[in-house]
Amino acid sequence: MRILCQIFLILVFWLGLSVPSDISIFPALPVTVTNTSNLLCNKHSREYLENLKNFTLWAYEMRDASAQSISSVLTGSSYSLGNQAECLTAHAPFPTQYCLAIIIGNIPNTTIKRDPLSLEFNSNENVLDKLYPYQDETKFPRNIAKMGWCFPASCSPNDAKESLDNYLQHVDYSLKKDNITFSAQVPSILCQCSDKQLKMDTVDFVFCGLVIVLVILVSSSSYLDNPDEDDSKNSKYHFLLCGYIKIGL
Repeated sequence: MRILCQIFLILVFWLGLSVPSDISIFPALPVTVTNTSNLLCNKHSREYLENLKNFTLWAYEMRDASAQSISSVLTGSSYSLGNQAECLTAHAPFPTQYCLAIIIGNIPNTTIKRDPLSLEFNSNENVLDKLYPYQDETKFPRNIAKMGWCFPASCSPNDAKESLDNYLQHVDYSLKKDNITFSAQVPSILCQCSDKQLKMDTVDFVFCGLVIVLVILVSSSSYLDNPDEDDSKNSKYHFLLCGYIKIGL
């Protein structure tokens, strides 16, 4: 009987000290985009999940390319990029897409009165007091996380946003008991697909042309300014080129 009581007390003590399995400030990203009105997106996402269960390499490359969590949030680090190259080069049976998903924590107004410009926090304060956005442009907001996410390219950024918002409403996370909610953004400008190569536009060609012209001018001036070429120093081309380099550069 005494032994049973001791075992019972040990279990009670252990359960009292146990820590929840997930105490992260920001919830982890879902594996992929799900439950959308995009039928092709749903099909490719199901195929992705099925191959993850079968330990298929390309599926694990996609999963490995996605950010699993974010750290150093309290010091202002808001990025967890994953691996863009691994996502776009995964040999999936469909084109893949890498997006930088933005998760925003809606933190209630802090009850502690403080100078919004102060960098000092009491170590015994609630962590939410440090996460609260104080509208100070000199500081990085700590309530925003930007995480790399790899999923099928058939899912549009809007599909990803809707799916992520729905996921954030239903997933269990450590700060839910404090009435903290999260919303998502998946800007199309922060997405890249494996089947779409970057193309040069007019501005790119103009820039390359200017660089080539400058390289030619610098090379020509260096050649004409060679101390062994005394005769060339007296030519009008020498003075024009050297004058341009001195004035223009």
